[in-house]
Amino acid sequence: MYQVFEEMGYPIKTVTRKLEVIKADDTISDLLDVEEGDPMFYFHTQGFSLERLPVEYSISKYRGDINYFVFELAQ
Repeated sequence: MYQVFEEMGYPIKTVTRKLEVIKADDTISDLLDVEEGDPMFYFHTQGFSLERLPVEYSISKYRGDINYFVFELAQ
């Protein structure tokens, strides 16, 4: 996805990704087949171009019992 933004002239300069553990509400518990109140991973992501224009925005929720994440940072 980032390559496409770059090809369009909007290279992504910075990305902020926040991770929080939340409790599943009734809607999420139905959608992800978990019990209401079960722990969930909640990601909130924003990506910005060189000019600080927002070019990416996402909210994701994952089950807390069957996922794992790898974070790789490079400079």
